[in-house]
Amino acid sequence: KEVAGYAATEIGLIKNPEKVITGKELDLLSEKEFLKTCENYSVFARISPQIKHKIVEALSKKYEIGFLGEGINDAPALKSAHVAIVVDTAADVCREVSDIVLTEKDLNVIVGGISNGRKIFANINKYIKTTLASNFGNFVSVALVSLMIPFLPMLPIQILLVNLMSDFPLIAVATDSVDVEELRRPKYYQLNRVIGLIVFLGLISTLFDFLIFIIFRNSGEARLQTLWYIESILTEIMLIFCLRTSRFFLKAKMPGPIFLSISLIIILITIILPFTPFGREIFHFILPDTKSLMIILGLVLAYFISSEIGKLYYFYKWNPAKIVGSGNKKNY
Repeated sequence: KEVAGYAATEIGLIKNPEKVITGKELDLLSEKEFLKTCENYSVFARISPQIKHKIVEALSKKYEIGFLGEGINDAPALKSAHVAIVVDTAADVCREVSDIVLTEKDLNVIVGGISNGRKIFANINKYIKTTLASNFGNFVSVALVSLMIPFLPMLPIQILLVNLMSDFPLIAVATDSVDVEELRRPKYYQLNRVIGLIVFLGLISTLFDFLIFIIFRNSGEARLQTLWYIESILTEIMLIFCLRTSRFFLKAKMPGPIFLSISLIIILITIILPFTPFGREIFHFILPDTKSLMIILGLVLAYFISSEIGKLYYFYKWNPAKIVGSGNKKNY
């Protein structure tokens, strides 16, 4: 018990070396006391295979349990765990009931796997939130504006171009860096916890789309379509940078180099394309004047600031732990 307490304190698992319980002490507890004690302790010493199995079984009723073992006596506990992990030299019966077999003799593989899994999950959530918010805003804008003007707010080929261009930064989100808070605890995907944020930011997008139509309503069909094309792509990229973190964007971890590079390249292509013969002939753009372009860039900046304020307000008003998707279950 003393050795286990000292070792656990040295690696930072516990602060008090006395916070250790033995299998003999656990065996004397009632079922209710057993679960409560297992929840309160992180270090167990002198545990028999039967008690080990009992600990995993008790905790698995309330938590998601991962268990690492290799000997024959670990088989019952491995069977009861949600995720059973063994080394490649483990007993045959253990490998048969396992979910993961480690081929490297290094426990850092588990830590790295958990970290990478949480990073991937966080980046998938960024993609989903950005896509839903931007598509919701664009859908409302196009649906309402189409009833108010005698021409299409954007040609089909221009809509396809917007979708294609905005998809490159979204795909590159998979390589983006993740805030440290996202890696500390496991997360659950629960869309209902962020649907309010998605709708809120989508309505902000719709508001700025309407500002474009109001400002340039008398500028002509081709000019309005060209300017809205620029605004649509730039605002979606700004939305990605807004939703890549729940913190103030300047306090977030630096964006991944691939994601940042692709985003900057798409921004440049978006602005330059209407100035090229290719863009004007294939996509029916017209040459935007400097004043109109500056207005669009100003609106994009105002949109980013508004979205950032809206996001921070949403996370401040509601519990951030719930918004990012923490479930009722914990992981051990």
